[in-house]
Amino acid sequence: HLSAGPTADRRMRQAHEALSTIEKEAKKMKIDVASCPVVFAGDLNSMGQTGVREILVAGEVGPDFRESGDPTEAGQQGKELTAKVKKQSVGFFADAAEVCFGEGAAPPTILASNIDSKMRHDNGELTQNFIETIKRAF
Repeated sequence: HLSAGPTADRRMRQAHEALSTIEKEAKKMKIDVASCPVVFAGDLNSMGQTGVREILVAGEVGPDFRESGDPTEAGQQGKELTAKVKKQSVGFFADAAEVCFGEGAAPPTILASNIDSKMRHDNGELTQNFIETIKRAF
């Protein structure tokens, strides 16, 4: 869960720090981070062309990058997110909402009723369908 409100620079730093942690942990484990499957998911508290999206999808954000399209960032247009280029080497991520709904067509919130029952049994064990879905993803 990234910070909410007019703190685009902070959200971008939080995403960069999370990706840096993945890189460091992979290095400790002697794993090539570029070949390691990673899902970056959660409440990013932003939408549109944001620093968080840019570092995930393009792999870097520079001092010239400016956010656009996020109505929750009123008054933040033109704000510098970083003084130095921020890069990540985990890989280039796909925007799942964009893949599913098309560019700029994703709803701000996706509601999925009873999703827990599709992932877990009442006793907490994972459902076979969920296990197979995870295996297909990775």
